[in-house]
Amino acid sequence: MIRKNNPLFLKIVAIFFMSLYAAPGLAESPSNGWIVWATNREDNRHEIWMMKADGTGKTRLTTTNARMPAWSPDGRWISYETVPVGNTRVMRWDKSEDKQIFAGKPLFWMWDGSGIVCRVNDDFYLVNPDTGSNSLMFRKSDFSKASGKDLNPGGITVDGRWLVAHTNYYRNGGTGNNGEFNAYHAAAILDFNNTNDIWFFGSGCEPSTPPDSDWVYHVCGGTFCDTKPDVFRMKIADRASRSSYTAVMAHADDDWGHEYFPRVSTDGNWVVYGASDTDPEPYCHDHDPCNYEIFIHPLSGDNNNREQLTFNAQNDQWPHLYVGDLWGSDNPQLSVSPSSLSFGGVSGGANPNPKDVTVSNSGSGTLASVSINENAAWLNVAVSGSGNNQTLTNNVDIDGMSDGTYNTTVEVSCSNASNSPQNYSATLVISQQAILATIEVGGDCATILPNSSCDLTASAKDQFDAPFAAEIAWQASGGGSMNPQSSGASVTEHTSTFTSDGSQGDFIVTAQSGGVSGTTTIHVSSTALPLRINCGSNDYDVNGWERDDLFVSGGADWINPDTVDTSGVENAAPPDVYKSVRHASPHSFSFSIPDGSYLLRLHFADKYTGRSMNYFVEGQQILTNFDIASEVGINKALVKDFQVTISDGDGMQILAESDGDVFEAGLEILATVVEEPQPDGDGGQPQDGGPDGGDLPAADTTGDGGGDLPAADTNGDEGDQEIVVSGGCSGCASMQPSDSLVGLLGLVFLLGVLRRR
Repeated sequence: MIRKNNPLFLKIVAIFFMSLYAAPGLAESPSNGWIVWATNREDNRHEIWMMKADGTGKTRLTTTNARMPAWSPDGRWISYETVPVGNTRVMRWDKSEDKQIFAGKPLFWMWDGSGIVCRVNDDFYLVNPDTGSNSLMFRKSDFSKASGKDLNPGGITVDGRWLVAHTNYYRNGGTGNNGEFNAYHAAAILDFNNTNDIWFFGSGCEPSTPPDSDWVYHVCGGTFCDTKPDVFRMKIADRASRSSYTAVMAHADDDWGHEYFPRVSTDGNWVVYGASDTDPEPYCHDHDPCNYEIFIHPLSGDNNNREQLTFNAQNDQWPHLYVGDLWGSDNPQLSVSPSSLSFGGVSGGANPNPKDVTVSNSGSGTLASVSINENAAWLNVAVSGSGNNQTLTNNVDIDGMSDGTYNTTVEVSCSNASNSPQNYSATLVISQQAILATIEVGGDCATILPNSSCDLTASAKDQFDAPFAAEIAWQASGGGSMNPQSSGASVTEHTSTFTSDGSQGDFIVTAQSGGVSGTTTIHVSSTALPLRINCGSNDYDVNGWERDDLFVSGGADWINPDTVDTSGVENAAPPDVYKSVRHASPHSFSFSIPDGSYLLRLHFADKYTGRSMNYFVEGQQILTNFDIASEVGINKALVKDFQVTISDGDGMQILAESDGDVFEAGLEILATVVEEPQPDGDGGQPQDGGPDGGDLPAADTTGDGGGDLPAADTNGDEGDQEIVVSGGCSGCASMQPSDSLVGLLGLVFLLGVLRRR
């Protein structure tokens, strides 16, 4: 028998559980650090992989033979080189938007965010990762000392003045600005301000620059370093004396003897590199055949404090560390709406009316000011507003233009948006004569009470979608009357009031001029039901759906630039309902409807996961920690039905709140009859209802003749059922499966030994 206070037993148990939960990797590594590197551990060729800075979460990113990955300074792009072609490609960390941007080898990113430097022969180009546009930056022939020599640039200092490169200029003895040296490979410093200068940095190769200082780094492999090959650095200011030239790490060479490809992290606090083992002695240098592993080293503190992050017998090389939030939902994202504009005009006539494009933020944070790139002489775009609410006013000048169709694309850029740039198109049609083409009828008249009134508008437009003056005649079918407030052939925007005669039902109102007409449907009901609300922006009016302006308090409009999938969704709203939402916490709705029993139907869609939204009706919580996309996926419509009983004479009150964001695309209030639940084969539970597969709440339990609200959900499953969590450890460090198995077998064995004692 083992006693609980047996010291040996306690020590074994402690060691065992430490073996389960001890994480490989560096405990002090940046928690928001991400390393990309290349490895040939699969498919016998190099591919790009990514892992967290503590060595966990290894994920393969490419499948087409790639190497030399590097983060852009803002973390928006990962560049890499295709093998064996040698072109430059970029992609996002999630493998999206993978594209070739340049037919040449990638070298390094500019720390000022202006782009990536790529090479074709002896010419070096600055390439924009978003558009692929490029410009010649410098040539090898610009530097006199590079003539007839190798020149392999590894970085430019953050001030843009100093270029670091490895070269064979000193191979047979070469004289630079700081003396004569002899080194087979040498790292050198060149001056863009005086291209005749060259400064010896150190013997060895792979020089690089950090983001925020005048240090330069390289691998020292010659007689100028005490340990070799190791990572050394020096201040640019000391280029003449080399007085600050020192080892970043001073490791003995009997373990991982060849430190290679050092690069400083994007925050300037870490260096990552590959190091090879000692087979063959004294170290392996020949790249692919060698067993290189990835290491991380803090640039402050002990210069022997490094940590191994990979453990694989194949070749792991070219690491680069980005520190910060990954591109995506945690960053500002540029949303431009609409995506196309149409203008029309008559030859020799007036200019078309200006049209606005709205710039908003579909991510988090705040957008910087946007900039515009457009090259059509007939279009001028003016930017107004700031932050997440900016407007692009598009003005067209047709003076002197001939008949025809003209097209252009406007590029909208934002320096801190993860998906910048975005485009919209503009089309201009010029013809001899304008004619009436459409009449659009709108207004806040989707549902009204008997004997009440509401105002309608009718907008006449020509074939160019421009306002057109025309006489309008109004008519209401089935009952009610129309009272026009504006009319006449010179009017382009007409108004009229519809007044109910007391009868209930659906009434069609028509505005007509000649053979062109527009209609809308008005529902008249004693309870003003069904009431359908299209939440968010009024850019997407939907026939039969009210705008939310008259019913909502708080929140703001947001437009979803993506298409929401409504296929197969029972009771889905029209697609345009899902194009905008009312969002921000908190916001609330109030509906003045009589006491009674109603069916409340909420419409949702989301382009991101990870929400935690809460909804309350009449003070009762109906959704807890609700995440749309986790139920149905990204940009898929989701419909939720709830039985609601009102008995306080104050109408229906709905509250939406969250620690983060909370939003809905639409809602409906429907008259309903509550029936007793029927068994559905799952143990006498209420019948399943709604596309979410959940059960409708039980019928009336209070004796008031109406249905009751479901009980408040306490665990986020919308049914107040117990959630059982099995397997895994939230927040625990990863472990090697073989290590845990060995530990477990060892514990079983030792416990057996102790029991026999």
